[in-house]
Amino acid sequence: MPKLKLFKAKKIEENNSLTDLENKKSSVNEDALPELYENQASSTGFDYPKNHSYVVVASLVVGIIFGFLAGMVGVVFFFSGTLSFLKISPEDLLPAQQFKIERNEQVNVLEDERLTSLNSKVADSMVMIFRKKTESNNLLDNIYLPSQAKGAGFILTADGWVITHSKAITDGSFKYVVITDNKQILTVDKMIFDDYSDVVFLKVKADNLATLPLVNATDLQVGQRLMVFKNLADSRLEAKLMRLEKKDWQNGSTTAKIIQSNSTANSFLFFDIELDKSYLGSPIVNMSGEVVGLNIGHESKILGRSADDFKLAVNQILGGKDKIERNFLGVKFLDLGQVTGTGIKVKQGNELFLVNKGVYIIEVISGSLAEKAGLKNNDIITQVGVDVIDTNNIFNRLLQKYKSGDSFTLTVLRKDVNEEMLITVSY
Repeated sequence: MPKLKLFKAKKIEENNSLTDLENKKSSVNEDALPELYENQASSTGFDYPKNHSYVVVASLVVGIIFGFLAGMVGVVFFFSGTLSFLKISPEDLLPAQQFKIERNEQVNVLEDERLTSLNSKVADSMVMIFRKKTESNNLLDNIYLPSQAKGAGFILTADGWVITHSKAITDGSFKYVVITDNKQILTVDKMIFDDYSDVVFLKVKADNLATLPLVNATDLQVGQRLMVFKNLADSRLEAKLMRLEKKDWQNGSTTAKIIQSNSTANSFLFFDIELDKSYLGSPIVNMSGEVVGLNIGHESKILGRSADDFKLAVNQILGGKDKIERNFLGVKFLDLGQVTGTGIKVKQGNELFLVNKGVYIIEVISGSLAEKAGLKNNDIITQVGVDVIDTNNIFNRLLQKYKSGDSFTLTVLRKDVNEEMLITVSY
């Protein structure tokens, strides 16, 4: 067994420094070791003053309580906006990404609720148009299948006026019915056609029908969100959310198509998505639940007809007329704001000016109001009444502001006169 090696130490005086301790190396009497260990063994631990311990514990408890209360008060002030004078917002203190996600989720929830409410409102006012079935003893023959629908429409008045498109009523000799969202089958008693806008007005016997408000489409903006609906005639409504891509689009794909007349509306609402024929007659609704147009067929496309193009007809229907009266000036024209490269210039004074808006008259129809008023081929009409013709004020639409018996002036540029003229038209 190896021998235990004892290290010798010397008692450190209170006035000795650590440096002195290192420099002084001497031995201690081995007899002093037992006494040293005996004194150490008799000590059970470090003794702190009891009064000091109580003070420390009490201070910690009080500090925790006050800290908790201060935190609660701070939360209340923070979220109530009381600290707004400091210009501190939750975004400044909360993690930005977390706050953004929470806000986006809230916006999405509100948007979903808004669309759900809009769907419900439109569903109550939409109808489907069918040819009336002859009552049969065979139950199955009496059922109106969604595939047999001729088109959609919407309820204009609570007493039974319905608006749809002309392709839904291809033959006026047939009897038709409209079926509401709550499965009422209502027989059409009267049909009034508006050839100018391709809109048809149907009258059924009913009371207290749910309606959709019809508003002017003048304030529509490119990029604005709109909705269209497809009623499948079996209590299901399909909705599409889309954006307006072109407000008053005109078909200028061929030379023949850029020549327009006064007899029909020539502009359309053009969307950022394509619609199939099941949306024919569907109302075009803004996010406030107001009808701004109607889906109609144009060649192979489904396009929107602005409410501004059939509001005159609506006013006449609601006024009790059985036939839509339209006043036509009687010219074929080119909309200079819709084409490029005409190079038409008019001399005013000693200068030539390029004309890039207004309408250029290609032909004055014989016996028309235009001929009686003195309009000629190659005239350029720049203004109807006080309204300047431009992309926001379409020529045909401006003419429709005037009814039979009205007089108004046209501002005309004529090349051989080289000045503006005022021509009075009397409808």
